Amino acid sequence: MGTETDMLAVSVSSTDIIGHCTAHVAPKSTMPTIQLDRDLARFFNTLDAQVGRGNYLVFLTADHGGSHNPNFMRSHKLAAGGFAGWDLTKEINKELQQSFGTKAISSWARMHSASISTARALPKLDLNWQK
Repeated sequence: MGTETDMLAVSVSSTDIIGHCTAHVAPKSTMPTIQLDRDLARFFNTLDAQVGRGNYLVFLTADHGGSHNPNFMRSHKLAAGGFAGWDLTKEINKELQQSFGTKAISSWARMHSASISTARALPKLDLNWQK
């Protein structure tokens, strides 16, 4: 070890990716978190042994947290609210059906996006890109 300050940056994205694919309390999500905890303990023990306890500084950060699904929370008598994407989907379909005279143009909606079936919507639009 020299006199210069060393810096090591480590990104652990697996728990984030798994959490987005499953509920964060699902076994597929909790097991990797438990393993990460074990890996971090081993890493810090190695730092203690090779660098010396108290001779390093660690910053742990995350890009976001997680919460229980509102339905899970309500089923356990916890206060819960949430974005009702299905209600927005119904509203989008109602408006689009009135405009285009077709069924189920949108199959889902989230806070920042919605799916639109271009196969159903585009034929109803008078889009002439050549003009």
